[in-house]
Amino acid sequence: MLRYSQQSSQLNRYFFPDRNHTMSALTEATVIVEAGETSGSLIQARAAIAQGRKLFILDSCFNQGLKWPEKFLERGAIRVRGYDDIKGALAPP
Repeated sequence: MLRYSQQSSQLNRYFFPDRNHTMSALTEATVIVEAGETSGSLIQARAAIAQGRKLFILDSCFNQGLKWPEKFLERGAIRVRGYDDIKGALAPP
């Protein structure tokens, strides 16, 4: 029987970066819906860019005074204003 403990939860938080890298590697694209400046989602965003995966950032992220959305746009992320932005970027050539 597995038991939840404070110690196990502290150890598990160190697995999140590896999990984010793995999730990016297993997908064609990552979509960021909401994330703060120190969000773990940005680990997956960096991994997606590094792995040559598409990174979509919802338009609402750009209107919150955050710095990271613009930085990822410069690195190749796609700003999503509507479904067609995603559909067009994922369509086969």
